Amino acid sequence: PVINDKRDLELINRQLKNQLRELEASKNNPLYDPQSNLMNYERLKKQNEYINLRIRIEKLKRTKAKTQREKEQ
Repeated sequence: PVINDKRDLELINRQLKNQLRELEASKNNPLYDPQSNLMNYERLKKQNEYINLRIRIEKLKRTKAKTQREKEQ
């Protein structure tokens, strides 16, 4: 699960996007299984949304800390 992953958020985001692209490309495969592929796609999509939100939160934290330091000066 992505929730407990301690790697860099940008790295996780890039890997999830690559996996989503691979799933899109696999639709052309003759062994394509629409049901399991859809479940995987939805799971990856949710993980990607979660990581994007975490990235946004980290950026907001940095901005908040920066403005806090500027106020103190």
